Amino acid sequence: MSQSVASSNVAVLPSVELPSVELPRKWAVLAILLAAPFLAVLDGFIVMIAVPSIQDQLRASDGGVQLVVAGYGVAYAAFLIAGGRLGDIHGRRKLLVIGLALFSSTSLLGAAAPNQNVLILARFLQGAAAALMYPQTLALIRVHFSGRELMAATAAFGVTLGVAAVAAQLAGGLILQADVLGLGWRAIFLVNVPIGLAAATLALTLVPESRSGRAARLDLAGVALVTVGLVALVLPLIVGREFGWALWTWWLLAGAALTGAVFTVHERRLTRRGMAPLVSLELFRARAFVVGLVMTLVFYGGQLSFFLLLSLYLQHGLGLPPLTTGLVFAPVALGFFAASVTTPRLLSGPRERVLTVGALGLSVSTSVLSALALRGGGHPDMLAMLPVLFLCGAGYGLVIPTLLGAILQAVPTDHEGGAAGVLVTTQQVAGAIGIALSGILFFGLLHRTDPPPYPSSFALALGFNVVLFLVTALMVRGLRHAR
Repeated sequence: MSQSVASSNVAVLPSVELPSVELPRKWAVLAILLAAPFLAVLDGFIVMIAVPSIQDQLRASDGGVQLVVAGYGVAYAAFLIAGGRLGDIHGRRKLLVIGLALFSSTSLLGAAAPNQNVLILARFLQGAAAALMYPQTLALIRVHFSGRELMAATAAFGVTLGVAAVAAQLAGGLILQADVLGLGWRAIFLVNVPIGLAAATLALTLVPESRSGRAARLDLAGVALVTVGLVALVLPLIVGREFGWALWTWWLLAGAALTGAVFTVHERRLTRRGMAPLVSLELFRARAFVVGLVMTLVFYGGQLSFFLLLSLYLQHGLGLPPLTTGLVFAPVALGFFAASVTTPRLLSGPRERVLTVGALGLSVSTSVLSALALRGGGHPDMLAMLPVLFLCGAGYGLVIPTLLGAILQAVPTDHEGGAAGVLVTTQQVAGAIGIALSGILFFGLLHRTDPPPYPSSFALALGFNVVLFLVTALMVRGLRHAR
């Protein structure tokens, strides 16, 4: 659910004032704009249901299927800030259309992938396309809507993200179960194509163009350094175990650290010269922002991996069909929505209390889920698991919007856009790293014995998530002091 909530808060630079579209055309424009975030979130989650089928049909390795999931997030993280900047410079409608077209074409590439390497490449390119189209939506909403209409449009944006996250689980199960035209998992990527192309065509006709009044030149060197650094960090963590942690995996990790240092020096140099860096280092002068980023890195390290682990356990471990797996995910979504609706009322008190309750609740409910898997062995009590999954979703619903608001509250207003971009990038990076580390535990234990001990592997990997959620709860006090 990280993409579905956090990304909705990416702010934008002031825009050139253009004539606003009139009603009812304005709401038609909104419907077109919402196609981009819907597709981006849908594709981030729907692949979770399909991972077991992909692994079976392509005979993909454990690291390969992890990269199918994490590659999307890495590319999204690497190009998100650049995508927003390119829209400011060259036109947001133009970048929206280009992003939608690229997303559709890379979806076709994914559907036609003959092996895991081509599919991994397609997923990386999909993430990059999502990073181009996604930031333009909120920017264009802010340009063409104001007052109560802006509030309604923003609310529709949030609802769209939530619907996409829920629809991904159920639609993925239905598509796989139906085996449309015998395509199996490939059909989940083909769903994107008509939606993306239709939205791109309509955007050219109905959506007015807009640009930023003070858009700065894109920091291409910064984009390249971020991309290289992220790939060098995530790749060895995911495939290192399969290659026996060969020397090249350690060289890549060292290279990632070096690239991070070079990026910092480069951004400082641009700042001193009065040029526009990819990331404003002034953000990191706010101690609460830094503490919040560390909390984000810890928390989201356990958030995205949860969905992948649960899908693998349910389908490979318990032998559930994709549709049933999608239905099992439903309580998580319901819990998330229930808590998200309640959270604004709870925030009349201290944010820190909501964060603590949410993080501790997640650690407890995830621990209970692990215990149920171990106690049931190959036949856990599914009815007992459903309310626990609801509580897991509720924990996410309490923490995600509250943590986001607490962090952005500590940032000066004129830095909100950059701060939101860095925050969302951190979430995606954390998700990729969490998938890598939990995968080391899950697959490492899974292949030690025959038959594979799915309950023990699932419980061990979830134990890693429990630790991350407990650390998040412990860090709440530090965030309060920093604020």
